[in-house]
Amino acid sequence: MTILINGEEAGITLEDEKTVEEVLAGIEKWLASMGSRISGLEIDGVTVCLDEIEKACARELSDVESIGIQARSFADFAIDSISYADATVTAFENTSFSDQLLARQAFERSAAYRFLKENIPDIAETIGNTLAGTGLPLKDASAFLKERAREFASPLEEANSQAGAVEEIVLRLENLPLDMQTGKDMRAAETVRLFSAMAERLFRIFSIMSQKGHKTRTVDFGGEIPVERFISDFSAILQEMLNAYKSGDTILCGDLAEYEIAPRLLAFFLALTGTVKP
Repeated sequence: MTILINGEEAGITLEDEKTVEEVLAGIEKWLASMGSRISGLEIDGVTVCLDEIEKACARELSDVESIGIQARSFADFAIDSISYADATVTAFENTSFSDQLLARQAFERSAAYRFLKENIPDIAETIGNTLAGTGLPLKDASAFLKERAREFASPLEEANSQAGAVEEIVLRLENLPLDMQTGKDMRAAETVRLFSAMAERLFRIFSIMSQKGHKTRTVDFGGEIPVERFISDFSAILQEMLNAYKSGDTILCGDLAEYEIAPRLLAFFLALTGTVKP
């Protein structure tokens, strides 16, 4: 039996597999390790439709001459799903009130929504809330989706585009102790919010870049530290700072922000973008 992936013979050796489902399970796991997923299936040159999948998977291999698999990257699936969500949000603004419930139900039945809910649940939740009228305004939701799509399409470019914002946040973190001590509570709160959003975004971009083969292996922070350990330490110190902020411990929060968090944020950004320290 021949197994093709994106039109090329895969050269996969079967072992104890007896059904199409068993073959697909192994291939799906192999593709996942490379950041890809099955997007289509053919058996003996005939395309298998969605409602025929269960029957096709039950077929015995002795009855099959060839299995053709179309595979796409996780990023491609994400971009398509996010774009579908964005199109839904954009159209929603011009949909009559009586049809909005139907539009929302259609979106929640879509393959795009299922993909987002299973793999990027924060996007699914955000758009679900927007369509229900309890989340972001439609224009803000569309901007949010476009930003997330750009992260998947061009993660390194998106990271580089944050250089000015990272520099500003680092400066604000260094000044956070003074803001807290002089009663600038609103500015201090905004600094913490901006930093938290930026750290989350850079971690997200790092994950996408890793899936695409861009390997950031170490971070220069008092020596070359393995990136996994750096992120773990960064996350722990970040949580300590947030706890200190919430409890009103201005001295600890300020010290952590100025001497731990600010330099770590900059070091991670430089490692992510491949920028040489000035």
